[in-house]
Amino acid sequence: MANVIFGNHSSVIVPMKDRDSIRKFYCDVLGGKITKEEDERDILRLGENFILFLYGDVADESEFLRTARSVWLEIKSNNVEEIGRKILESGLVRKLEILDSHLFFQAPGGQVFRLVGIDEDLSKYEGTGEGSDVAKAKEAINKEAMKKQQDFSYSLTAKASAKETRKKISQVNLWWAKNFKGKASKLNDEFSVYFGDTYVNFRISEVIPDKKIIWLVTDCNLHWIKDKREWKNTEVIWTLTEKSGKTQIDFVHKGVSPESECYESCKPGWTHHLKDSLLKLIDEGEGFPE
Repeated sequence: MANVIFGNHSSVIVPMKDRDSIRKFYCDVLGGKITKEEDERDILRLGENFILFLYGDVADESEFLRTARSVWLEIKSNNVEEIGRKILESGLVRKLEILDSHLFFQAPGGQVFRLVGIDEDLSKYEGTGEGSDVAKAKEAINKEAMKKQQDFSYSLTAKASAKETRKKISQVNLWWAKNFKGKASKLNDEFSVYFGDTYVNFRISEVIPDKKIIWLVTDCNLHWIKDKREWKNTEVIWTLTEKSGKTQIDFVHKGVSPESECYESCKPGWTHHLKDSLLKLIDEGEGFPE
């Protein structure tokens, strides 16, 4: 009778914009090594196992959180406490609250892992005892999905082409912050905005010309709240849709939701800057930056 076992070679398709964070997490945090890199793929070795990352124009990793059809893989460590702390402190993962004694987290690129000990008795996951509570796992995933759906969003329509709209968005000092440093128009551009003691640093992590721009928050100091770095690793996402000479702007601040400490002030703040300043700049040629 033929036998089947799990192999030690895996592959996953992930968004190109996640390449830097994937390399940082799997190499710097987990101690892996890239054995081969090409324009659209990396082959990475972690212990005895290999993972092939194929980079392309695919759905954002948060799509995982919108369903309960996810699957987790297992990684093992001889020091679960130390590596677990290192994983969480990296700021690169999303911890999942699942009813289980192990750490479950979503890594850059979207894959979900369960961290276990190398010599740990895992027989309960092999059908000889009670393992993870599937119902609770689905509940946790759906709870995360609900949170993501509540990310602050706002839509408006500008009387300009998508190309002109994108250009105006990049002129941050003309509609958002007078105290602006850097550049905000091309992939990997970095810029900062300052409002007194508050500052936010961004890197443009994705650009689809005249269709989509993503600003990744790399650091910040939100002086008016307790968690002054609450925006770090959040994303400002601009989606542009041109039709009949006008452009719909769909704005999302991914990571800022009603559960965020800053939400009650960020929501009216973003609304004002978008509706009363950016739109005025695009339609009438003059914005009202602070």
